[in-house]
Parts: sequence; structure tokens; C-alpha cells
Amino acid sequence: MTERELEVLGPIVRGLSNAESADRLAVGQATVEIPIGHLVAKLEAPYRVQVVIAACEAGLVGARSRSGT
Repeated sequence: MTERELEVLGPIVRGLSNAESADRLAVGQATVEIPIGHLVAKLEAPYRVQVVIAACEAGLVGARSRSGT
């Protein structure tokens, strides 16, 4: 995973939309959407919820990211 993919994974895990994630990360929405597409492909998870599950199962997301702290 790239640094950007891991960066956008946090807001996804917390249930934020692409627009909310972009606001949180202070980037444009496309800057969030492109890495999400890469995560979908790399994790072979066609839906956001499956990306979150696969990332958690792969140990890419810690408890701190899931809790929003």
C-alpha cells in the first residue's frame, strides 16, 4: 500500500464519504477517490465496506484508526 492509500483508509474506516475524507485530509476529492480505487483493486474488494473489512483483516488498520482518535 502506498502512503496515500493508507492515509485515505483511515477516514473510510470511520465511515466518512469521499467529500468528508477530502475535507478531513485537506485535499481535493479526486485525491481521495483515486487511492480508494487502488485499494478496491489491491484488496479485491468491490465495495467500501469490503475494503474496510479486508484492511482490518490484513492488519492495515489499527484500533486507533477505527475509533477516530
